[in-house]
Amino acid sequence: FESWFVLLSRQHGRHRYTARYDRMNTETVRGARFFDSHQDADAWTLAYLFSLNDRWQLAAEALRSNGSLRQRAEIGLPAGATERLLQLAARYSF
Repeated sequence: FESWFVLLSRQHGRHRYTARYDRMNTETVRGARFFDSHQDADAWTLAYLFSLNDRWQLAAEALRSNGSLRQRAEIGLPAGATERLLQLAARYSF
């Protein structure tokens, strides 16, 4: 298993901007004949957070992951895929 990331984040008043790059790789060492979990992927995450006050925060986060996972082929999908996710959140702290 190998993984690393780079994270940049900047706060300006009530605003926070964040960018993250992830790189990951797994290699099956034992039992690959029965379950090969080799994965090779990278991902980008971009986020924006806005603090309404001391208790409420709004957030938007976009994630794009691109990679190969051999297990997908076991269910008839291509091993390589690009996945995208958008999350919106309202957070309350107490």
